[in-house]
Amino acid sequence: MNQTPVALFIFRRPDLTQRVFDAIAAAKPAQLLIVCDGARPDVEGEQSLVEQTQAVVANIDWPCQVHRRYASENLGCGRCISEGLQWVFETVEEAIILEDDCLPNPSFFTYCSEMLSRYRENTSVMAVSGTNYFDQQRFSEDSYYFSKYFWCWGWASWSRAWKHYDRTMKDYSTFRSEILPELCESRAEFRFHAKNFDRVAAGRMDTWDYQCAYSFWRQRGLCIHPAKNLISNLGFRADGTHTGADVDADAWNAELPTHDLGPLRHPAAVIRNEAADRYLTQHALLHPPKRRRTFAQRLRRHGVHLAKSFRKLSRPLRKAA
Repeated sequence: MNQTPVALFIFRRPDLTQRVFDAIAAAKPAQLLIVCDGARPDVEGEQSLVEQTQAVVANIDWPCQVHRRYASENLGCGRCISEGLQWVFETVEEAIILEDDCLPNPSFFTYCSEMLSRYRENTSVMAVSGTNYFDQQRFSEDSYYFSKYFWCWGWASWSRAWKHYDRTMKDYSTFRSEILPELCESRAEFRFHAKNFDRVAAGRMDTWDYQCAYSFWRQRGLCIHPAKNLISNLGFRADGTHTGADVDADAWNAELPTHDLGPLRHPAAVIRNEAADRYLTQHALLHPPKRRRTFAQRLRRHGVHLAKSFRKLSRPLRKAA
């Protein structure tokens, strides 16, 4: 049994939730915190999907203390997750965090638990990530490294780090002019980050994770990245909030394979791996790769679009009937 609390964020995708919940059940955490947003009244069929999703996590068949936070109305992605995380870290001191589309490798839980314990008192470390987009690139012989980048597809953290979270980004102007330039190695990198942070600070993106990166960067904090990828994102499809099929047609980072991390070999010092960050900046952010879809993937994607179009066309007919 894993003693580290696990927080699961769900909404309206019962099939994906089932796969992630099965992975959590195999780890048997002693505490499980479940956060669910409410359905939007103007979205046909969403209430039923929310109820089906909640039913997936209704029965816990291992010894476990369960906490639930189910919204009575729709809060939206940004509010639901940020307020849910606030509740999580008011309830427990540290937690492993998964969303309904982030499928973990079994070794993810042990890795997170060990990292949370090992760096609990090291305030320069803000989070533990389970994602490694390029695990074919080995930046050291250790099992993990320290990065400036916060990846939220399967992660873990402490309440002592979350206390710095500021969803409103109230000090953004100072951050943009003084801190962000220090963290960027080129004008292109600065422009990339500033463009995204500008959108979030202006309220043009309903999210929570950029504010987390902003909050951690204000502290010059570090994030732990595994040497092998431990999370496969299943959410690149039409019902994804930020990873919908229309938005990410290439989906180079969708459903990446995961690998067992094995016994951990620790770095000698808590120092940012600048070479790894430089590679991530160039190849994950500024010049992301393209991934050619297989025939089955293209068929599945077009099938989703055809089904979506058919539903739209059939609505007037159903109303007329």
